[in-house]
Amino acid sequence: MRPEPAPTRSPSSGAVADPPIRLIIPDIGLEAPVVPARLTTMTEGSQVFITWEPPRGFAAGWLPTSAAPGQGGNVVLIGHHNIEGKVFRALHRLRPGQRIRVETSRQAYAYRVEGIHILPEKGQPPEVRQRNLGWILPTPEERLTLVTCWPPENNTHRLIVVARPAREGARRGARERLCELSEPEVGMSILDWTPLRRIRRNHALEHATIHLLSQRFPGLPMAGRSTPFGFYVYGNVPMEAVIAAAREALERLRRGEHHWAIHPGCGTNYVASGTSAGLAAFLTLGLVPHRRRRDVLPLVIFATVLTLIAVQPLGPWLQAHVTTRADPGDLEIVGVRALPGGFVRVHFVETRGG
Repeated sequence: MRPEPAPTRSPSSGAVADPPIRLIIPDIGLEAPVVPARLTTMTEGSQVFITWEPPRGFAAGWLPTSAAPGQGGNVVLIGHHNIEGKVFRALHRLRPGQRIRVETSRQAYAYRVEGIHILPEKGQPPEVRQRNLGWILPTPEERLTLVTCWPPENNTHRLIVVARPAREGARRGARERLCELSEPEVGMSILDWTPLRRIRRNHALEHATIHLLSQRFPGLPMAGRSTPFGFYVYGNVPMEAVIAAAREALERLRRGEHHWAIHPGCGTNYVASGTSAGLAAFLTLGLVPHRRRRDVLPLVIFATVLTLIAVQPLGPWLQAHVTTRADPGDLEIVGVRALPGGFVRVHFVETRGG
């Protein structure tokens, strides 16, 4: 008979270090032992790497160089997803807000998923792989990091799940992140101010990504929204497709294929057309006395329709020169995470630079 686990509590920096022995994730039906991982060597081409090897059976591996639950810092667990025990085979199904429980011999600790990241790894330059390594390094704040490979057929990426102590809630707020952005300089065009420049470049990448996704999934409704730190993709498409499309879109923009940054469904087009049509109707009505306005209704409709036809090029022009910036500069994709949604899947493509 299996003994009942100790009461669950959130991690505390004052707790005595105690290695994890069990991992429980109810939403994906995972309950597995945790054992210390060991170092091994791996050869890739002519290069030899020292890396952590996940356990061979159905178990997650705890990195002894990482923090223990309740100790404060980064608790790192690794595992296979398509070989051996496949302990992390369903890790990609996790969504932000779902709970993870880690037990030690003395306590049980509750975490809540903050984000899911899929990062390119195989065949990447050393600087990219070094950056990926940063996810398992010590951190000043408490967190749980689960790491496996992805996708099942070729293991070219790293799938990383980050969870925070359940008491903490979630990511940094937008206001705190905006404080990291620079103030506008004297004489600078407002469009080149760092927050707006990043939004414009992310907006261009968002359009290019949706173009490519629409080619792969014709007829599927999709939408997007950009921020200084990345962009959202709304649509029932798998995460792997979003990752592939975003990476290809960035490469196309870097090659100078700037037409991908303009999208016919962009809100800029609707705003330009709607504002122009409304202004045309207002000016037409303003030319006649109030008592005769009903008589000129056909003229108002004609002026509105004529304006809608005439301003069709305005939306794409505004996209090209104001709301997007097709040159990606030093923009790079950090990762993609799935967000909680209802009937429509939501993915956030996180970027840096730009």
